Amino acid sequence: MAVFSFRIDDGGPVADEQCLELPDALAARREATLFAAELLREQPDAFWDGPAWSVTVSSDTGAILFVLNLNGRDCRHERAQARGCGNVGRA
Repeated sequence: MAVFSFRIDDGGPVADEQCLELPDALAARREATLFAAELLREQPDAFWDGPAWSVTVSSDTGAILFVLNLNGRDCRHERAQARGCGNVGRA
């Protein structure tokens, strides 16, 4: 078993961090994915058109192993068109 650090940055002033003891890095990657899914399920509207959210997984030595970035753009808004949404889904 190893200790992995999970840093959750949701664009707020302070990122949350928690540590978990897991069998290996693959289990830590899986946990990061499940945690991100839980965040989206609990706050499905919070990340649209705001700062990107991230889940960063580090080893017990502080080495970054995985980064999962979450962001969403609502392309129905004119300001979103200026950010490059206009060509999404077009061939």
